[in-house]
Amino acid sequence: MKRFALVVLVLLGAQVFGFTSRAQSGTTGTYDSWRITVTGIEQRAEIASKFGGETHRARGMFQVIFFDATNTATAASRFPFEDITLTDTQNRAFTFFQDGTVKLRVGELGEDGGDLQPDLTYRTAIVFDVPEDAIPATLGSKDGSLALDLAATKNSTPTATTVPTTVPATATSTPARLPTTGPANDQTATPGAVPIADAASASDDSAALKVTVSALLTRVAGLEADATAQAAAVSTVIANQAQALVILQDRIVVLERTLNTAPSVASTPVVTSTGRSIRGAIQLTDRDANYVTGRACLGKRGYGDIRPGADVVVMDGAGAILAIGRLEPGVVMSGGVTCRLEFVVENVPDVDFYTLEVANRQAPSYSRAEMEAQDWTVELSIGD
Repeated sequence: MKRFALVVLVLLGAQVFGFTSRAQSGTTGTYDSWRITVTGIEQRAEIASKFGGETHRARGMFQVIFFDATNTATAASRFPFEDITLTDTQNRAFTFFQDGTVKLRVGELGEDGGDLQPDLTYRTAIVFDVPEDAIPATLGSKDGSLALDLAATKNSTPTATTVPTTVPATATSTPARLPTTGPANDQTATPGAVPIADAASASDDSAALKVTVSALLTRVAGLEADATAQAAAVSTVIANQAQALVILQDRIVVLERTLNTAPSVASTPVVTSTGRSIRGAIQLTDRDANYVTGRACLGKRGYGDIRPGADVVVMDGAGAILAIGRLEPGVVMSGGVTCRLEFVVENVPDVDFYTLEVANRQAPSYSRAEMEAQDWTVELSIGD
């Protein structure tokens, strides 16, 4: 009963995944530092990976040559698929189909595309896209040093057996027996049974598929990590650009106001600058900003306009702009909740009243006497 269950499972694998047996022809030859043994031939109209992806369809018919490759050199190296050719009975020579070969080797045989190690034998395959009337005759090399006769191998691979939708009633009483003697591709075995070599091949294919899927999942995880890192970098660039844009918008507002409030030369006397400077600072208190004492800082969230480079505008009592300065880089004060940004506004003319505006936020007004009393220094504060 166990053997019958194994037969059904293998046949199901053949129907679902397209596994077919490989004829053991034993045709062997050498090319450069490689020993090549042809193990079977298949004809296919298309090649598709068992776990999705692009399907390659033949212009004529795909001839798939399965073979064992042994690296007889002392160093690992890649098998030279590009040097291998297929000649048909009409003496037409074909080079290999690279995309189909790679998809079949990785998707069905579970190869990783890496180097083959010395004195190890690898099960692999090569794909040729040939006319439908082409009959494979020789597997060779471009330099002519390899010529393997495919006559004994051609059309020797049977197609997968179709599993019936219901199990015959006699199956429970007389289970199919796996053959224990005879060649692996013996076609006279009990109907419905799968040769031992084919069961082993299906098992190998299943294990190779698991390894390939695991490698793909690892690769997908790596790509997701790369995408996350790139997204974070893009977000940082966007935030920096947004900050620069805010500063630029503030300066545009100041320039527009300057143009709108500029006094007429004919009606307003020229005010001569005394070279006086107004120094000061604005202290921003934000208990949710998570500042670190002694580190650089700037405003966040609703205080995002309080940042280095923001304009500090000094105006007279009528709103005319007298001079413009800039906020300097901020420093977190002791306690970790206050960010202090200092500023200097130079070349401020003498007028009766002074009004300050920091980042478009209006500050208190001061008379000239008040400014002289506090030594032309201003301390401003904002926040909670």
